[in-house]
Amino acid sequence: WDNNKFISGSVKITYPDGAGYDGDWADGRPDSYGRWENPITGEFKDGMWDEDGFYSGDMRLRVNGELKDLNGIEYFLENAWAKEKERRDAEEEKARQAVAAKAAERKKEEQQREKEAAAKAKEREQVAKRTERERASTEKERERELKQREAQKKKEDAEKKKRDAEKEKTKTRTFSIDYKIKLTKTKSTTHMKGAEFGMIGIILNGGKTTKVKTHDKGETIQRNIRVRHEGLSIPSKLVKHYIESNDSDVKAGRAGTSTIVVVKVKEI
Repeated sequence: WDNNKFISGSVKITYPDGAGYDGDWADGRPDSYGRWENPITGEFKDGMWDEDGFYSGDMRLRVNGELKDLNGIEYFLENAWAKEKERRDAEEEKARQAVAAKAAERKKEEQQREKEAAAKAKEREQVAKRTERERASTEKERERELKQREAQKKKEDAEKKKRDAEKEKTKTRTFSIDYKIKLTKTKSTTHMKGAEFGMIGIILNGGKTTKVKTHDKGETIQRNIRVRHEGLSIPSKLVKHYIESNDSDVKAGRAGTSTIVVVKVKEI
């Protein structure tokens, strides 16, 4: 979908006249494989579709008031008007041949030679027409095969894109988590006496230690951790879990889990 408009996928549609379509859809029309059927008239088209409409498969249409089972490719390549034109051309050709035959009987030798020459020219014309029809048929067959290959490639590309998207969802990424905690206890650090004077100062003080307060109780501290996580993002519950598992003050009980405030989570 895009902006509340269906773009491509699989659909099942019922039209106002009672007919319906069930199959693949793209760019506002049937695409690839699908079935159109009108249960009222008994007509259907079941097979391959593209921007030119139905072009390959089984179909049943009402022809001259009768339901007839048709081959989709044949119907696509040889429609009704082409057959009618071929029939009229054949009748006209038959009539011309009859006139030529009667005229040939009345003509003399020269006229006979002219008839023979005309017959040869006509034969060449018929050969040319037949060659052109065969060329056109071959070209249409090539276009049909090309459309089928393109449809197959489109399907394979869509499947690869889907696999890549699923793989991307499970990819391990590094995330940076900025957060704040509030100390529930005073925090101190162990300090070697005389350390400010180096090793000699430590020796003179007998290696004794002292605790130095670094943070007061109730003080808010902002920190950052980096974690590795599978997926496009980290759920909020897991973010808090990562903080609880990595923050030393939270693990030591110097900051309660309820005081954790997540500031920002981003992939790096």
